[in-house]
Amino acid sequence: INTPQLCYVYNYALNKRENASTELIDLLEKLIAVQENFVFIDYLKFALGNIYYYKGELGNALNLLEDVYFSSSRTNPDFANFLGGWMIQLGEYEKAASYFNIAYKRGKEDAILNEAIALSEFKNKDEAIEKWKRVAEQENAEWGNIANDMLRFLVKDSLTISELILPEKSDFLRYRFLHYNQNISEKDFEAVYQSISTEEIRVVIAVERVKWGIEMKNELIAGKYMKLLATVKMNDEVLPLFQEAYLKYIVFQGKLDKDFFEKVQETNFNRFNKSEQYYFSALYHAAFLQEEQAVSAFEKAVALNPTKEDYFLEWAAYYQEIEKPEKAYEVLLEGVTRNEDSSELTRAYIIQALNLRYTSFAESMLEELAKIESETRYQEFLKVYNQKLAEVEKVFEDWEN
Repeated sequence: INTPQLCYVYNYALNKRENASTELIDLLEKLIAVQENFVFIDYLKFALGNIYYYKGELGNALNLLEDVYFSSSRTNPDFANFLGGWMIQLGEYEKAASYFNIAYKRGKEDAILNEAIALSEFKNKDEAIEKWKRVAEQENAEWGNIANDMLRFLVKDSLTISELILPEKSDFLRYRFLHYNQNISEKDFEAVYQSISTEEIRVVIAVERVKWGIEMKNELIAGKYMKLLATVKMNDEVLPLFQEAYLKYIVFQGKLDKDFFEKVQETNFNRFNKSEQYYFSALYHAAFLQEEQAVSAFEKAVALNPTKEDYFLEWAAYYQEIEKPEKAYEVLLEGVTRNEDSSELTRAYIIQALNLRYTSFAESMLEELAKIESETRYQEFLKVYNQKLAEVEKVFEDWEN
C-alpha cells in the first residue's frame, strides 16, 4: 500500500466505522498483516480499532488502540486523550482520568477538563475538587465558568436541599446534584428525587440509585428504587437502563433461576454493554454448575469487554468453587495483565498466588499493588498478606517434615 492508498482506506474506514462491512474489516486485517506496511501500521490499527469499538467488540478495539498508544511518541497526547474518551463512555473513570492526565502532561491543555470530569465520578470527590480548582485558576474564562459550575455539586453544602426543591429549580439541576452526591442521607436524596417531575430523569437517577445501593450492598436502598422504577411508564430510550439495573438487582439477590435467564435473553443490550448479556448468562450457568456453558459465556464476556473487574473475579471464584485453583489463577493473571491499575484484581491475584504457593509471584505483585493502592489500604492488605504467607509457609514446613 502507498501513501495515497492509505489516505483513502483510512478516511473511508473512519467514515464507515459505525456500519463497516465484513469486506472492509478483512481488508484492514490483511493490510496490517503485511510487513511492508509497517510505516502505516498505526493508522491501519487506529481505523480498525474504531470499527471494532462501534461493533461492540471492545476487547479487539482496545488491543489495537493500546498498541497504537504504546508505539506512539512519548510526546504525542492524542492517543491517550482518545483512549480516555473511550474509557469515559465505558464508565471506567479511573482509567479515563489516568489517560487524560497523561494527555495533559504531554501538552494537550484541554485534557485537564476531561480529567476533572472523570475524577468527579469517583466516590471520593477530593481529587476532583482540587482538579476543578486548578481548572478555575487557568486564564480561560469559559473553563472558569465550567469549573465553578461543577464545584457547586462537589463541594459540600454549596447547594442546600431546601434550595434544590424550590419549584423554579430545574430537574436537570436536581439530577446533577443527585448524580454526584449519592452518599447523602436517604432522607435528603428522596426529597430531591420526589421534586423531579420529568419521567425520563426520574428513571435515570433511580437506576443510578439502584446500582449505588447494590455497590454499597444496601438492600433497602436498591430495593426501594427498584420498586419505584416498576411504577414508572418508560419509553424505548430509558427502558434498557431499567432492564440492566433489574438484572443486576436479581444477581444481587442471588435469584439466578430460569426466569432470570429468560430475562437475560430478552433484554436489549447495546454495543457497549453486550458483554453483560454473556456475563449474566455465565453467572446463571455457574450457579447450576454447568461448567462448559459457564466458561464459554465468561470467555465471551471478557473478550467483548476486558475492562470489567467483576468478569474476572466471578470467573475465578467459579473455578475456585469447582476446585480448579490453577484455572482461577490463570483467570486472575489475565485480569491483572489487562487491568494493571485494578487494585481489587491485584489483591485477588496475590491471594490466589499464595494459595498455590507461588510466593515469588505474589511478592512481585505486592510491589505493584503499592504503586496503585492508597497507603492506608495497602497497609491493611499487607496484614492479610503476611498472615496468609505465614499460613502457607507453615503448611510447606509441615509437609517437608
